[in-house]
Amino acid sequence: AVNSGFRQGMKRGMEEGLEKGMKEGIKKGIEQGIEQGIGHGIEKGIEQGKYNKAKEIAIKLLKNGFDINLIQEMTNLSINEIEKLKEVL
Repeated sequence: AVNSGFRQGMKRGMEEGLEKGMKEGIKKGIEQGIEQGIGHGIEKGIEQGKYNKAKEIAIKLLKNGFDINLIQEMTNLSINEIEKLKEVL
């Protein structure tokens, strides 16, 4: 009887420990995922801002008659992207 009670107690303790561990693991996983998502979103936003600024500069240079090759060198935009900007001016 004592041995049976001990086994039941061990089993219940292990189940409760496993459940608690899983809940904590899931919580930590969610927190990590959120942090990584925010970091990735910030990186994407910065890159998009740099790209938009490069396009803005390219448009100003095109309006002032600068050569497309020079604009490409200054902005790192592709020749194709600059030509598309030139078409909409």
